[in-house]
Amino acid sequence: AVTEYIMQARIEDGLMLLKKLVDIALVSPEKIGVDDIAESMNFVLNHFNKSLEKDLDPEIEKKVKDGIKNIEGLKQLLIGGSFAVKVRRWAGKWTFEGDDAIDEDGHRVYRFQQELKVLAREVVNDPSILTQGILSWLSSRRGHTFFYYLGIHDTGRKLLKQLLPLGKSDKTCHVFASYCGGQFTHNPKWIKQFIDDVFQSRKVCPNGIVLLVSIIPSYGKGVSYVADLLKKDLVASDFVQGTLVCGRWMEELTDEEFLILIKAVAKDDYTHASLAVDMIGMWLHLNRDLSEDVAEFSWRCLEARTLVNRNHTWDYDRLASRLFRKDFKRGLCLVKDVVSGKRED
Repeated sequence: AVTEYIMQARIEDGLMLLKKLVDIALVSPEKIGVDDIAESMNFVLNHFNKSLEKDLDPEIEKKVKDGIKNIEGLKQLLIGGSFAVKVRRWAGKWTFEGDDAIDEDGHRVYRFQQELKVLAREVVNDPSILTQGILSWLSSRRGHTFFYYLGIHDTGRKLLKQLLPLGKSDKTCHVFASYCGGQFTHNPKWIKQFIDDVFQSRKVCPNGIVLLVSIIPSYGKGVSYVADLLKKDLVASDFVQGTLVCGRWMEELTDEEFLILIKAVAKDDYTHASLAVDMIGMWLHLNRDLSEDVAEFSWRCLEARTLVNRNHTWDYDRLASRLFRKDFKRGLCLVKDVVSGKRED
């Protein structure tokens, strides 16, 4: 609303309102959307700068230039704000500024990444500024990036005790896992020990354990943990599939570890065979061969009476094509069953 107000030729009044909102943000950032204010300012700046490319009435041009100067001044106030202000600005929504690319040590990074790294270091130096209110806000926003950098810079794990409760809830375990992901960059041995501990003690919720396992590429021991959670119905098959199929996590698993994982995902009655087929599709995409045991299980997934998620049909077709080359007779029987309507897949 403020953005529209300023752009509809009510520049002076709109800027006064924007100044009031910035004043509120600087004093009570928890009561207002700091990222919304930043978004409005950057949107108006972009609009004003484009306006100057046109032939404007001299009076309007002066108002636009004054508006740009005033908004730049307001942006500086936010930049100089407290930690609570800055973290809500950079860990919130996109603000037409956070995606600006910046050079950092020879690499191109987004502006919001650079700012969140700075804020993470501030927290490590003074953990007291990470209040419960800010912690709750971060957990419901784009906080995973901030927590990842926090894990990178918290080499002494000073914040682990404060952050551990986040790992106990399905709603916040993702940001705790991001913190642990940052820890993994400089202490992979500790992460493995920590996963062993929380699996036994259940200090982290089951979904959180799956997320922790996903931090370590092709973590064979983690496969046994995930399979145990699936067997006890403590985690959902689609959550495990969606978490571990991403990227190249499965690439270095042994054939035996991969078989344990996809069997656990599919369940003994093949209820979730389509999820297992999707994972097998990724296995093939990673240029892994189908061992004899994996191939046999793959056949059983195709032959199971289970509904197929339409998103997985390509994986079914690709897998069937691969298996048919090795056992055409069995494949022909499968086709006959499908055509005759005896199977739902």
